[in-house]
Amino acid sequence: KGAGSIFTFGTTMLVSHGFWIIQSQCDIFIAGRHFDNHDLGLYAEALFLTQIFAAKFVPPLNEVAFPAYARLQNDRAALSAGFLKAVRLIMLISCPLYVGMAVSAEPLVEVVMGPKWVEASPLIAVLALAMPVMTLQILFHPALNALGLPQITLRNSIFGAILMPTVYLYAVQFGSIGLAWGWLVSFPVLLIFTIYQARPHVGFTIGGLIASVLPGLGAAMAMGAV
Repeated sequence: KGAGSIFTFGTTMLVSHGFWIIQSQCDIFIAGRHFDNHDLGLYAEALFLTQIFAAKFVPPLNEVAFPAYARLQNDRAALSAGFLKAVRLIMLISCPLYVGMAVSAEPLVEVVMGPKWVEASPLIAVLALAMPVMTLQILFHPALNALGLPQITLRNSIFGAILMPTVYLYAVQFGSIGLAWGWLVSFPVLLIFTIYQARPHVGFTIGGLIASVLPGLGAAMAMGAV
């Protein structure tokens, strides 16, 4: 008794993760068909460096957030407040990190990766600007799953798995910098779609979400301008 709902939840999560893999890896597959080894290596290394925080540190935080949100699923106001607090704290790290990476890309690459990778600097400058948006987008998943709504996460993943390859297939004709700009174009669209799906269930307001993002983003933009 009850195993059916557990199986359905797990299956939905599995399928959702499959579409997430398509969404997150399709650019490398597309690049592999169009770029030579030199350009593909530059793009892959630029992607690796810019994704360190969003892909390596945020997912473990989401694993901790999931049971916390699950305990609050019957108190929507507390869950919404907790979600916005998590957004505020993580964006306070993410925005300065990535804006700083974007404006200091060339010396950063020389120090971290060595002079032979300096050609990747323009790619890193563009990709870094897309990563705060990616970071914010993936923060929605544990809240939705904790509410027992993996089907919304699945819809977001399917939308991303359609949107990303479509954008990348067009952008790849402009070379590796085109693919980098593909990230900056497609992830805001995916974020808007995710917010539209999640807002009625998580219970936050658009104003509340903007207020949570603004401290980190505003400080980072001021730093970047200087």
